[in-house]
Amino acid sequence: MNPHGICVDLNDNIFVCDHSNHRIQIFGPQGEYITQLKADSPTDIKIDFKTLDIIACGEESGAFIF
Repeated sequence: MNPHGICVDLNDNIFVCDHSNHRIQIFGPQGEYITQLKADSPTDIKIDFKTLDIIACGEESGAFIF
């Protein structure tokens, strides 16, 4: 509905922060829907490839790790 941050992991999966729907959606390399994670208004996302953590930052929740 209102995507903000987008990133891609080592397997070419696509992570999209959907700010207005309070979620992070995950899509496969060909754009197929995989799953979603609940998040409090995420605005940015990055993957730390050293530890394989996904870090999402929301306006109200600060940063959190999946």
